[in-house]
Amino acid sequence: MTAKLTTLDKKDGDGQKIGVDDHAICIYTLEGGAVGTMTASWTFYGQEDNSTILYGTKGIMRIYDSPNASIQIFKKGEVISFDLDRIQTNESYILFLRRVSAPDTPYYTLEVEPDGTVRQKRTKFDRQEPDIEDAKKFLAEWQRTIARRLTENDREKAAASRVLREREFDQMRRDNVIIYTGDLAGRRLVDVLTADLMENAA
Repeated sequence: MTAKLTTLDKKDGDGQKIGVDDHAICIYTLEGGAVGTMTASWTFYGQEDNSTILYGTKGIMRIYDSPNASIQIFKKGEVISFDLDRIQTNESYILFLRRVSAPDTPYYTLEVEPDGTVRQKRTKFDRQEPDIEDAKKFLAEWQRTIARRLTENDREKAAASRVLREREFDQMRRDNVIIYTGDLAGRRLVDVLTADLMENAA
């Protein structure tokens, strides 16, 4: 590892530069040969930037680099998005739906609330293929099964998740958030998410 630590701008009450570092630039070389850089600074005075970008041999992972998702994975034109903030607070969970006949082949990625309400169901390139109707039939039956197993704690988490979801949707409407890439480009994000929603009415 190679690093440069310095004090660029932070000053004390007398206008003198502080005695600790406020800026660091690092270059890393890992055992496997991968090379990476990191910049940590207290001298960025614009919008806060906590992003991390990983360039791999099979794709790119962007962490906290987009206002629409905590993590975005770009792989051969495919974009997969995850919102870890909601997962960390039990607002929703990420599930992976697979066919029994092809358990190792990606099918649909789901975002699900604690009561089984499905917020999103997307496959490659953030799409829904014609077979989404088959997936929806399965998910409806799965929701009925989940509903019979919910605990009081699950229901409380689901109620809180519903409030947060409605609040997020309202904010998207006010901000008029538009999708700019892919097959859904030009559409309002809240309209897409509302159409995708499968509430567990069981």
